[in-house]
Amino acid sequence: MCVATAAAMAFSAGPAASRARAAAAACRPSEVFASADGGDDSADIHAHDARQGYARVRTSVDNAKGTAHANAVNPKTGVHWFSGPGGQVFSAEEQGRPYPWTDLSGTPRDAAGLTAAGKGPEKEGFGFRKDARAYILEPGGTGRIITFAADRPKTWSTVRLVAAADDPLAASLRYGSLSDLAFDGHDRAWLSSLDGIIWRVDDTEGARWQAHSVVRLDTGDTALTGIAFATDRDRLGALLVSTAGTTRTIREVLGVGGNGHYLSEPLYSGDAGSYTDLASCAYPKDLPGLSAGPSRARRA
Repeated sequence: MCVATAAAMAFSAGPAASRARAAAAACRPSEVFASADGGDDSADIHAHDARQGYARVRTSVDNAKGTAHANAVNPKTGVHWFSGPGGQVFSAEEQGRPYPWTDLSGTPRDAAGLTAAGKGPEKEGFGFRKDARAYILEPGGTGRIITFAADRPKTWSTVRLVAAADDPLAASLRYGSLSDLAFDGHDRAWLSSLDGIIWRVDDTEGARWQAHSVVRLDTGDTALTGIAFATDRDRLGALLVSTAGTTRTIREVLGVGGNGHYLSEPLYSGDAGSYTDLASCAYPKDLPGLSAGPSRARRA
């Protein structure tokens, strides 16, 4: 059992804990987890299921921590990880109580350690690779990504993100606009930015990542706030994004003819507010319609 699971279980006892463990073990690749902002359920993490038309099926984390800007789910345990006010980091089993990770809270300055818990800016993007290695976009536009193994969160390190020199959108990689990241079945990282550009990193093993632009979407007056994958019954992968606006929405990035990418109509459009981040346990290798290289998109 990993440290995160043990810590979270320490705060959950009795039948509720049994239900949480059963739900965690059933983390499905068709499910997408969204961090809510605005409304009475602000900071909760809601589960949506692609097999049910992306309907909201449950609240996975009933969160009283104020905000949940970024969230991710450990694919090996089903434990949810998320950020809170002041850059704090928490983990919780499905429907369990959040456990605070002070070693990851605040903002990494250097090898000497972190700022005081609750004193750093919000963390805006969180994702797990399929080997249960976690990655968090470091706030403040530094271009660094915090990484750690889920069972050893105290031994975090950072990787540097740069745009590939020959990429036509290299000058558009603004670290402060990066909003989220997700990984596919090839261990490639996909990153969303508020201004509508989706980036891909093909090699995520080293300490320096080279990002290539995949698509620049016309998002109109909204912003891309989250990114995740989901798989359907045919095991084909869907690349999903959340957008900021007056209602919480989840959309799919579609590809037509190789170079014509655009956002679908909302697969889910619900309560007032926004979804600030997406996460899932899906790691598809087959992504129909999504090609490497930049393209221009039509407006949804």
